Amino acid sequence: TDPVIMAAHFQMTNDIDVLGSRCYPIGSVASPFTGVFDGNGFSIRNLELQSTGQSPLGLFACIAGDAAEIRDLRLSVPVVSGYNGYVGGLVGHLESGGLHHCEVDNGRISSTKPVVGGLVGIASKSAVIHDCRASVSVKGTHTVGGLVGRNQADVRNCQVRGMVIGEQIVGGLAGQNEGAISKCSSQVSLYAEDIMGGLAGKNTKNGQIESCSVRGQIWGSSYLGGLSGQSAGSICDSYSLSSLSGSDHIGGLVGGLGMEEPTDPNKANDSDKDDQQQLLLNCYAAGAISGRTCMGGLVGSGWTGEVIQCLWDAEVTGMDRMCGQQTDTLFLDKDSNGASTAAMQIAETFAAIGWLGTSSHEHCVWTIQTDSYPKCAWE
Repeated sequence: TDPVIMAAHFQMTNDIDVLGSRCYPIGSVASPFTGVFDGNGFSIRNLELQSTGQSPLGLFACIAGDAAEIRDLRLSVPVVSGYNGYVGGLVGHLESGGLHHCEVDNGRISSTKPVVGGLVGIASKSAVIHDCRASVSVKGTHTVGGLVGRNQADVRNCQVRGMVIGEQIVGGLAGQNEGAISKCSSQVSLYAEDIMGGLAGKNTKNGQIESCSVRGQIWGSSYLGGLSGQSAGSICDSYSLSSLSGSDHIGGLVGGLGMEEPTDPNKANDSDKDDQQQLLLNCYAAGAISGRTCMGGLVGSGWTGEVIQCLWDAEVTGMDRMCGQQTDTLFLDKDSNGASTAAMQIAETFAAIGWLGTSSHEHCVWTIQTDSYPKCAWE
């Protein structure tokens, strides 16, 4: 925790195997790492961290400072177990600074307290996470994500594979998203009770999801979505091929649209109406859906917001309704419809509603090949 050391520039010159060694986190909240750690393409193998009280917890407990950076580093087979909040494989709390080209490979990350992620526990809004990967098994209680537990940062070009288990607000990539996620993919098996999504468990009113893809399986009880369990923010130019199995409020894209917390379905959440996008734009769903009530091809339950130019595969999802339950304050445009599998796999269907060749966001262009669903051009 010497401030001079915490501000230094380090570069790895070989792989490091710490099997059998007693390891401790780098930095702390009181003395965060503010320097540069360049993995130089090398790996740290067999890291084991276990804490009965320290929070945050990760190889780097806390990173802060605009110039702080971890880059080109791979953690191979790490095991990180925490008993307090803010637990991540690489970083517990990314307060500011950036992670670039980092990876957690075959990691097991867990915590008995809220906010745990495969790569980062919590990432604050002054931080960036770019070009990172996680192949992980993540287990927690509340606010659990395959990459980030709670995200307020800019996350771009990241991929997650593995399994994520929690109780509430659980996502394949982020447990709770309050920042910007773009050009990311998630391929996970997801198990939780309530508020879970293939990409984000909960996408808040400040959350933006653009040009993302999801595959995998999602099992739970209430508020299941292929992309997000609940969304009060914007989701654009993204798709889900995930299968969903639960009880109620299940949507191919979003379990609950236009709310911050589950409320009386006959009452819109007035406190969240202002300065809030609550938008689904240019998205599609094509994964099997099973449950009991409030199920839709796109949205399980909709309170406020807009669904524009979104499609679902009516054959694969088994849904003949766009929204399982809705209020008059939810806008559904005429171009949002269910279609057959054959229709969902030809360019004409999407060109007719303006998807192909152009986009509402400059970084995303859809592509489609014969007999396949559309993909984002970056895939």
